[in-house]
Amino acid sequence: MKKQLLAILTMTALMSLASCTNSGTPGGEGGGGGDPVDPPSGDTITIKYTNSWGKDYQGTLDTLLEDFMEEHPGIKVEEIKAGGYDGIHTQTKSDLNTGTGDWGDLVICYPDHVVDYIDYGMAVNLETLMDDPEIGWTEDEKDDMIAGFMAEGSNFPVEGTYCLPYVKSTEALFYNEDVIIGLDLSKIDPTINDGTPLNVDYINSLTWEEFFNKLCPAIAAYNDSLDASHKILIDGGDTAINGICGYDSTANLFINLCEQYGVGYTSVDQETGKGSIDFNNEETRELMKLFNKAALEGYLQPSTRLNNNSYCSSYFVQQNLLFNIGSTAGASHEVSSNFEVGVAPIPGSGKAGGNKHVISQGPSLCILSHPEGGKELRNKRIQAAWELYKYMTSTERAAEWAIEVNYLPVRSSSLSTEDYLNHASTAGKAARSTDLLSAKTCQYSTDASNNVFTSAVFKGSSVARTQVGALMSDILLADHELSDAELKSLFDTVYGNIIKEM
Repeated sequence: MKKQLLAILTMTALMSLASCTNSGTPGGEGGGGGDPVDPPSGDTITIKYTNSWGKDYQGTLDTLLEDFMEEHPGIKVEEIKAGGYDGIHTQTKSDLNTGTGDWGDLVICYPDHVVDYIDYGMAVNLETLMDDPEIGWTEDEKDDMIAGFMAEGSNFPVEGTYCLPYVKSTEALFYNEDVIIGLDLSKIDPTINDGTPLNVDYINSLTWEEFFNKLCPAIAAYNDSLDASHKILIDGGDTAINGICGYDSTANLFINLCEQYGVGYTSVDQETGKGSIDFNNEETRELMKLFNKAALEGYLQPSTRLNNNSYCSSYFVQQNLLFNIGSTAGASHEVSSNFEVGVAPIPGSGKAGGNKHVISQGPSLCILSHPEGGKELRNKRIQAAWELYKYMTSTERAAEWAIEVNYLPVRSSSLSTEDYLNHASTAGKAARSTDLLSAKTCQYSTDASNNVFTSAVFKGSSVARTQVGALMSDILLADHELSDAELKSLFDTVYGNIIKEM
């Protein structure tokens, strides 16, 4: 059924690419082709790498591409620059729509973007390249890729793998270590941490229920008992986000909760490939009451509280918040000169059978085919793009680039390279420094990579993410406890908005 759906989705494009659909070769169904990677003597294959890496990283990127071309003299790499991941998506869709052929061969992407490229019939099924006996991965190389990051590449409404991980991140709970670790709340609530001062193990094992029902009320009561000069929460006024914990992404919060509590978010029918919206149910709405109440108490504050595109990290570092949940890729923005910052998993579900899963983030890469030049040239460009992907995600280079951009590499072997081990070591790094927090975040991210998840991707999944982010924001910014009827109305509206785009 999935293959039938793929044929329907790509029929228009395949009419002009009929010679590319021989399923018995790596060129079949958007595959890479079986020709040698190196072009005939004297010929050079030119491919385009579409990315949005800014000037801070351009020097390192230039060196990487120059080294690649030196090792692959038959391949020339040109860059297409676009503004951000959404800018790449918009530009690539525009190029595909006009049929100019100016789109990239190797393109930075999020899975939601790749659905559109599949729809145009230009997204390459990478399994034919991965499994190719001459240019593919060995079994050891496949096993070396971090499984949690690989999963998203095949989480589409059609069979195959249409994107592969590049560098990854996730979310973490950053906290004011100077205040939190050793804080004795036993006089306020003797059940917290068995009546002993807070420690790392307690923070690492938090559930949302423990956080909102015990820890946050105790912290608030303790703060209220202190005189103004000793407050552990500094009121930044109306222009700040004040509270106990901030959350930078309301969309991530909603999706994380659906996964942690098993209430359903979205899914894809494996037979038809059709997407399904699963979160509009009584259990999810009931869960939202916990977060609505927590926000009213000031225990959880979204970045959307201030309409100035700011992140909660800006207020965390000034001690207007004691905790902040944000991307590990943005750890440098969590560094404070006022206190030492700790890194922990985000709270998880206290429900029986719940978990502490956390969303996988960070860019992937896909390969797009080009109709011009005939099958031989098309396949050579696909293979050249594959060679570039393999080069960039080899053990040493994946580690080097992850260090450069402060993400997590996608290979397990990269985590044990000398450079990465030095980067992830806290030894000898100055207190309250970016280097120290980066090291702590690397150590956390390595553990968290075993616990990441990805959501289903289909036509409308990008809209779903945007809509649930707005829904979560409305719940957290409400000025009263929302009734069952009000929650149902909010959910029904969002559900309807998503369905219109599917």
